Amino acid sequence: MGEHAKIRNIPDLLSWAAYEDIDEGLFKKASHTIVSIVRAFKYESKLESSLSICLNGLSYDDYIVFVKELVKEIELTQKIIDHFDRSDQAERVNRFTAFLLSSLRGMAESLLRLKKWKDAITVLKEALNLKPNDSDIVALLGRAYLEDENLEKSKTISQTDKVIKDRGRAIERQSRPTGADITVEVKEKSGDEFASRKIAEAKSLIEQGKQSEAIECLDETLIFRHDDEELQIRIGVLYLLLEEFDKALSIFKRLNEIFPEDSRTLNYLGDSYKHLGQYEKAEKIFKRAYELNPTQNVISYNLGCVYCELNQFQNGKYFLEKAKESSPDDLLILTQLSVAYIKLQLFQEAVEVLEHLNKSVPKDINFLNGLGTMYLFTNQYEQSIRIFEEYNEFRPDDPRVLMKLGIAYLNLKQYKNAKYTLKNANFLEPDNLIGLSYLGLLYLITEQYQEAKNSLEKANKLKPDESTTLVNLAKSYYELGHIDKSKIIMGSAYEFDKDNSEIKRNLEIVLGRLQGELSYLYPKPDILFREFSKDLSLN
Repeated sequence: MGEHAKIRNIPDLLSWAAYEDIDEGLFKKASHTIVSIVRAFKYESKLESSLSICLNGLSYDDYIVFVKELVKEIELTQKIIDHFDRSDQAERVNRFTAFLLSSLRGMAESLLRLKKWKDAITVLKEALNLKPNDSDIVALLGRAYLEDENLEKSKTISQTDKVIKDRGRAIERQSRPTGADITVEVKEKSGDEFASRKIAEAKSLIEQGKQSEAIECLDETLIFRHDDEELQIRIGVLYLLLEEFDKALSIFKRLNEIFPEDSRTLNYLGDSYKHLGQYEKAEKIFKRAYELNPTQNVISYNLGCVYCELNQFQNGKYFLEKAKESSPDDLLILTQLSVAYIKLQLFQEAVEVLEHLNKSVPKDINFLNGLGTMYLFTNQYEQSIRIFEEYNEFRPDDPRVLMKLGIAYLNLKQYKNAKYTLKNANFLEPDNLIGLSYLGLLYLITEQYQEAKNSLEKANKLKPDESTTLVNLAKSYYELGHIDKSKIIMGSAYEFDKDNSEIKRNLEIVLGRLQGELSYLYPKPDILFREFSKDLSLN
């Protein structure tokens, strides 16, 4: 009864019971308990965290049943609030609704990736019950209906909201010349009725989003306009947008042979090579375009991107900063520049750029993740926590972000929060080296030596030559009274990292040559960088 004795009301007892069931893997049982908590109007942060874990453990059918029950309860609660104006409960309900909505959206996105269109539609319809006018949900539902070939419903949805696209494509259309100048406003030539009619038809198809059919029209027009440079450029650019890069390359190579000093054609030719992964060729083409037109912003941007792809980040930084000079608010340039700064470990510069991006595109999870990580790398732990908590409103079950949040709490000595968060991260991703290392470190700091040993042994199995893990593991054995075992492990740590003075001092202590307390070690900054830079999906 020890822990339970501290809890005084029914909702708190239920929250604790749900968490216990989740720890034991009883997700279905926990889900019933969580619904009971919802009925009690107790929307606590620990409940949301428990729910995120529970959702991962339920089968799809159980998940749908569970969500329907939650939606019913939230709808009922909202009606009560609207009738009686209970503002104190309204805030909790709204927060919980947003949390549940993000969970539903995340599941729907996963189902769409798995091409389970009907299942995605089911989930998204439940989401719309919660928030009928949510543009993200509406857009996803439209896509699901379209993929499921339910064209009538898809049309209705798209008419409701037709502006929501994924982040990358939206930014690209706003920022890149390859998207900005595709209006296909080709001048009509007198006396060519067929060509004029086909051009008008292509314009109409493009307005409807039917690029492939538009290209067919323009291809037919080329029979009569084979010497029309502008028309060929438009077709080539459309091929770029349709990701038919080989066809785009063919057109721009031909145009480059005719107009070798045309910087616009060179830029599109380089873009074709870039998208085909032929970065050396792209670099050569973009450099020539830059020589011809050094003030053209998009050429500097493209050249910077190619250098980054070639791992020449210093060169990439140079050209991206040049592009930024004339377009300081261009989201695409800033996004790629933040990547260059991160790769060069210019973390404070990355912070400044990501702060700008976060203000320009608020609530974008990629920018939030990047900014929170950079705050962590620059030891700005309070800001890091603030950003990661905002991220968690949209993706509460992301183990990587939970792990980083736990590290920030640990550095601020908020051990209770750190323990809860790191345990959740470990539950969701049990074989993560950094997560296990930090959980073990937390247990060491809080003098829970057996738990520390258990976590650090798991981490050691994942990477036996990691000296930091070995030192902390040796300390846990030492504190448990296993001195001989501690000597062996500390000796191994020293063999792997002989230049580390702290490890050498610890070894001298366990061997009895020095007096003092064994120190634990934090994971090395370079290891953290390698690990966390993997999931910064900014570009």
